[in-house]
Amino acid sequence: MTQNETLAENLIVAEVAGPVEPARPSPWGFWATMAFSLAVIGLFVVLSMVVTLGFIAIKYAASQNFGEDDFMRLATNGLLFSLATWVSMPLCLAMVVLLVKLRRQLSVREYLSLNQVSAKTYLAWTAIVLVFVIVSDGASWILGKPIVPEVMIEAYRTAVVPPLLWGAIIVAAPVFEELFFRGFFFRGIQQSRLGNVGAVLITSFFWSIIHMQYDLSIVVWIFLLGILLGIARARSNSTYLTIALHALWNLIATIQVEMYLWE
Repeated sequence: MTQNETLAENLIVAEVAGPVEPARPSPWGFWATMAFSLAVIGLFVVLSMVVTLGFIAIKYAASQNFGEDDFMRLATNGLLFSLATWVSMPLCLAMVVLLVKLRRQLSVREYLSLNQVSAKTYLAWTAIVLVFVIVSDGASWILGKPIVPEVMIEAYRTAVVPPLLWGAIIVAAPVFEELFFRGFFFRGIQQSRLGNVGAVLITSFFWSIIHMQYDLSIVVWIFLLGILLGIARARSNSTYLTIALHALWNLIATIQVEMYLWE
């Protein structure tokens, strides 16, 4: 077969097969997403521990008397929570952005679903979250559970600088947690065989277990809220929306604590 005949045959095959579509940009695969996400969570834990150790060292140096009871109360210390949040979350978010850039497939905006939605969508989901708040508080009241957890009350009592705590709860936590859980983590699972259902359930589970400072009943409600936020993310393709909804939930919880302390 001559070179011309070979070239002609290749052209015929290409014409029959049709044009070859370029590979679509994609996020990290499922297992890479799981590994990287656990690494981000691990970094968060390590940074929180470093801040905690520094906090203990300063407290001990100031009082020369840091006993076992003081150590146990660290879990509900509002000032420590504020400092740990403002130190760890920006650094962990930087790690998330770095992981996105290392993939070199999607922009940060595309990967983390930084897409605006209409005012109508915001209002509709805000109404849904408000109904969820009413249902969760009503269920807690019926079951004889406190609507305002003791952990939150003690955190506010020991905040020292309340605006620092408010910012950590209403701004820092929603921004980082949504961009990580409903952004990076969600995207990698969503593109796997598990799809939206797997992404909603897996991210909600991991999101709920990082809130183990609360009792089991509250962790269950956090898991259910995670499912609600996951559905909002899947339907809207927007982490801007879930950040707003998460911030709203935390704002309501903050107002409830303040009202309790004013009584």
